[in-house]
This record gives sequence, structure tokens and C-alpha cells, in this order.
Amino acid sequence: MPIQSRSLIIGTVIVFILIILGIIVGVGVGNQGVSITSPFVEGGPLSSFKNTSAKDINDSISTEDDLASFADNLQSGGPPPDGIPPIDDPKYVLVSRVDFLSDDEKVFIVDQNDEVKIYPQHILVWHEIVNDTFGGEELSVTYCPLTGSLIGYNTHFDVEESRTETNFGTSGKLVNSNLVMYDRATDSLWPQILGMGITGEGRGSELETFPTAWTDWKRAKAEYPDALVLTEETGFFRRYGTDPYGSYENESSYYNEGKPFFPLMNDDDRLNPKEIVLGIKVGKERSAILKQLIVDEKVVETVVGERRILGVHDEKLDTIWAFDATEISHNIAWEEGEIVDERGIRWSVEGAELLSSKGEVIPWITSFDVMWFAWAAYYPATDLIHERKRGFSF
Repeated sequence: MPIQSRSLIIGTVIVFILIILGIIVGVGVGNQGVSITSPFVEGGPLSSFKNTSAKDINDSISTEDDLASFADNLQSGGPPPDGIPPIDDPKYVLVSRVDFLSDDEKVFIVDQNDEVKIYPQHILVWHEIVNDTFGGEELSVTYCPLTGSLIGYNTHFDVEESRTETNFGTSGKLVNSNLVMYDRATDSLWPQILGMGITGEGRGSELETFPTAWTDWKRAKAEYPDALVLTEETGFFRRYGTDPYGSYENESSYYNEGKPFFPLMNDDDRLNPKEIVLGIKVGKERSAILKQLIVDEKVVETVVGERRILGVHDEKLDTIWAFDATEISHNIAWEEGEIVDERGIRWSVEGAELLSSKGEVIPWITSFDVMWFAWAAYYPATDLIHERKRGFSF
């Protein structure tokens, strides 16, 4: 049954007020690594971290199978379709020509098909979707400020043996306080975190993902001096440089404290609602690792389904990635910014890949930063790694 609550009305009014100025004028115009004292941990880091499961805490919603539940819980976010307008014709400048970003500003990085592009958060907060091209391949970069989720999606989906090519717009609707996209080929609706169609021809189809990264401008320009940077020449008038939701640096802003604006399908108090986790998808299995734990520990291990997953801190970008490390030796250590397995093979993070000293490559698996309340609302049965086991020390 749909969620019916006075908070729905209140949430809609709040968000509408926050973005109304943008809608009115929205007329188109053209650490150093930490060495582990005991070099190898028996069983790997998995044995040292506490895994909290929700399977015995609440009755879980079958997210992939019960699509009607998501459709029933669609809510209006205030603006009409594309009232928060996607950027369909992005304009770029080279890093060396950027004069509109300060070193501490948050930016998003996409490295695909031998092209690197940098997207300032202060631009995407007003648009939420950039329909872009990398090496001739059409891709969509999506960002929902209400849930702090940045996800890259391919712009096609398969229904049986038929492929539909498309791109995405903002529907004006939400599920679990999260952006719901629509595809422009069939008007099917796609909740951003779910990554699956819940209505129309796309219902039940899953979108393919590609890696994206959060960092700041200082690190981004140092690591990618030849990248292209999205400019404020979007074709729309917006108050770029301001954020309708506050600031990530302001501890009292929406991004850091308080409850979500809109009703949720599930509440989970294992973490504060706005804590950032790394949400991990492996087949139909879901797991989450507290982001700060990965930053502090440098590498955190968990099991998702039958796969052994590593959450790893990328010190160069101060971001986090997830890798399928099932084939890596189980006994590993963190030494001088690299993972070392019991064979003495060193593994380093290079963008969205884990590279070994012998030339082996372990690619990124579908994962992204997301506010805890939103991940748990979609996936009530998710496992959560958020602390060390008591009494454990290296």
C-alpha cells in the first residue's frame, strides 16, 4: 500500500521551497598508509570486523521481485518532469582553464573509454543528470542530493532479446526520498539507487553501471591535469555556487544531520540516517560498509553472496572503491598505501582498478556512496559492516 502521511505534504513543500528559485529562472538559453603491526591477519580483515545483519531484525521487502511496492510508493517531489533539468549538451574546459572552483569544493570524476571528465557538485545539485558521451558511447551521470548518491548508468536497457537505446530525465517523482528518473524512449520510471525499471516497458530491467568517484577539486586536478571540467554554461540560469540543501562542510546542513524530507518504505536505526556507507551490489545480494571505517582502516573485507569483497580507501583521491577479491590470497596486510598478500604480491588502487605488482587486474564492482537511510529503505535485509569486533586489534 502507498505510504500516506502528513510528512509527505510537509516534505514536498520543503523541497519545493528549496528549489523554487531555480525553477522560476530555469529558462533554457542556449593520509599516509598505516602499517599493520602483525603483517598478516589470519583469515584476512574479514575476521576483524563486525557484520550486522538485518535479516532477523525486520521483515524485508523483496526489492527486485516486488516492483509493485516501489510503484505504489512513488511520491511527488514538487517539480514537474524535467523541472530539475538534466544537462543534455554539456560544455567543458580543460583543468588548466578553470577559474570557478576552490580547492576544497566537491567534484565527481568519471574515467571511461580513455576520457576523464570532472563534474562540480555545485552544478549537478541543480540538474541531477548529465547525459554525456565518452569515446562515442552515450552514458548518464546521475546524482541525487537528497540521498547523496552518485551513480553512472549506461543509456540502454534490454527487454527479453530487444535493446532500447535512450537517455534519462528527472521525473519529478521520488521513492524513499530518492531521485526517480524516466527514460525518454518509453517513459518507464527508474529509481536511481534501485537501478531497475518499476513501470512501463522497462519494468524489471536493470541498468548497467560504471564507476564514479567523489573527491575535491585540489585532488582531482592533481591526479587528472588533462581532464575536461563541466562548466556553468548549461543552457539554464541557476544560482551556481549556492546549494539549496546547504553545504557538505556545514555540520548542521541537510547533508549531515536531520531526517529525510520524505517518507521511507523502511527505517533502520543501526546508523544515523545521514551516515555515508558504501552500498555494494553483487547479483541479487546487497551489503554496506560504513565509509569512515574504510577511510580509517584503509581496507575492509566482507562477503556478499559467495564473493569476497574489499572496500579500499584510495588515498590519492580520498575516495573509496569496492573490488571482488575472491581470487586474492585471504591473508592480506596494508603497507605503505598498498595491499600485500601472503605471497608478497602488492596491490595498488589505480582509479577503479586494483592492480598487482605482477600485472593482474581486479576491476571495480557496482558500488557507490549513499546515505544510510536511503540504502536501508531500499534494501532492509542488507548486511552492514560498521565497526571492529570488540577486543580485536592488529
